[in-house]
Amino acid sequence: MTTHASAPTGGTAAPGPATCPQEYYRALRASGAATDLDGRITVLGRSEVDSALRTPQTFSSRMDAVDLGNARPLIPLQIDPPDHAQYRRLLDPLFSLKNIAHLAPAITQRVTELIDAVIDQGHCDFSADLAVPLPFLVFGDLLGLPHSDHPALMSIVNDIMRPDPQDAGRQSAAHAGKRCYAFFSHALDERTRSPRDDLLTQLLHATVDGRRPSREELLDMCFMLLLGGMDTTSDALECAFAFLATHPEHRRQIVQEPGIVPTAVEELLRWESPTTSVRRYLLADIELGGCPMSAGQRVDVVLASANTDDLHDPQAFEVDLRRAPNHHVAFGAGVHRCLGAHLARMELRIALQEWHRRIPEYTLTADHLLDYRLAGTLRYLERLPLSWPTPTHTQGLHR
Repeated sequence: MTTHASAPTGGTAAPGPATCPQEYYRALRASGAATDLDGRITVLGRSEVDSALRTPQTFSSRMDAVDLGNARPLIPLQIDPPDHAQYRRLLDPLFSLKNIAHLAPAITQRVTELIDAVIDQGHCDFSADLAVPLPFLVFGDLLGLPHSDHPALMSIVNDIMRPDPQDAGRQSAAHAGKRCYAFFSHALDERTRSPRDDLLTQLLHATVDGRRPSREELLDMCFMLLLGGMDTTSDALECAFAFLATHPEHRRQIVQEPGIVPTAVEELLRWESPTTSVRRYLLADIELGGCPMSAGQRVDVVLASANTDDLHDPQAFEVDLRRAPNHHVAFGAGVHRCLGAHLARMELRIALQEWHRRIPEYTLTADHLLDYRLAGTLRYLERLPLSWPTPTHTQGLHR
């Protein structure tokens, strides 16, 4: 099914970067493919976004681009070429599709357990009951961390990614960064004493161009893995299910044709783009999209705008769950493309498959208004109350 997407029926406000980014960024693009927006250079057009993402020698990803509470550059996110390549050679194999394939049964089991906890009650807050806990469970399984560690990790992520707006100095993020380093330092010490079959042990025994990473490098990798593996996947789940709950024709398509889930995931990532933008630091004067930019400026490279640029793709405003190929940039592009994209896709696919297999009929709970928010560059929902008719869930649907 290919349809022109409409505003959600959950009562969202006027178009904005959180509430309706597709229309918001289309209006901005009318003024240019790149522009100065409230004092920040903003790259909007698809070809211009591609150019920025693929030229790190000009659009740097180094620490100057964004403060994440870290004391040193996060690896590999805040390392530019040529040094960036050595870390990707270490990390890419660990997160390759082949290397994470064995996680599918465990992720399916986690999704099943989360659905089991709510299916008989006929309603849930999808955010609190599935979207947030699932990535933490998967991350814990991957790194060999017990469930008891999840509150500490969640607190760290929230303080960094969703800081108090009154905290102009980002003291909470800096403090969370220190807690993050301390947490993983302790975890690495445990793996040194007692190696396990988990990713932390693999990192301890990995090599970077023939040498073992230093303790600081390992901690910087763990810091990045925590931020990259938690909030963004939760946000993607929330945005995808909010769309499906308010667009029943697309929801029914997944129920009737479960084989389209892989392409549906890609289309929902394209259309919803939970990571709205990435930030870069300019290393040289340049003009892009007709907009002059100066070395030392910070730049927002807007993935959400590129993904729905109808000058680049006339069908960009049509949501087609069978779209293939789908060349979106929801995971970025170029050397800094998302390290955990394969794992995120696996979590999204399994969540969509299992949920629609067992809860095919669901809607946004009556009278609830979709409250999309932005935390930095991440688009999410604080709550996503869903309801479904429990009499339809027979024993056959339960198992």
